[in-house]
Amino acid sequence: MRPGDPFETKDLDELRSGQRRLLRSIDRSYFLRGIEGRQPFQESADVSGTLDRPMLEHSIRSLVVSELQSSVDLERLVADLREANEHNQLLRVLYERSSVERRADMEQLADVLRAKEAVRAEEKIEEGVPSASERDIALLLRVVRLIVLADELAPDGYRDPRLPVDASP
Repeated sequence: MRPGDPFETKDLDELRSGQRRLLRSIDRSYFLRGIEGRQPFQESADVSGTLDRPMLEHSIRSLVVSELQSSVDLERLVADLREANEHNQLLRVLYERSSVERRADMEQLADVLRAKEAVRAEEKIEEGVPSASERDIALLLRVVRLIVLADELAPDGYRDPRLPVDASP
């Protein structure tokens, strides 16, 4: 916050903090998909010193807010995706650590768990709880990318710890 600045305000500080908490709640695999192929923000020499970083950061964070208001319940989506990812990781670890003789058993267990997950997904649909669609996931990835960009513009130097080291501006 800078006294007198029309964009760098307490409201922006609170919005920044909330969006960073949201970003940290997103599973690592979706976070990495969201930043895939992106280039860190760098001011070119011809605009250096003339770019209003607080205004740009505020605009990007406002875009994130409007994206989230017009869409899915992102907290529910993040929780559902995290749960599904945890199940998949558990199955992969169990399979990799099992002996060759036990892998057939592991594959049967995986089939049972997948069937159980399918039944649970059907029950959610019957209860009126929609499953994550490709559109929802695309929104999640877009939000990740926008928040990371806004963080690069912020004056406090914060960067999500999951960002690769070579992704610093």
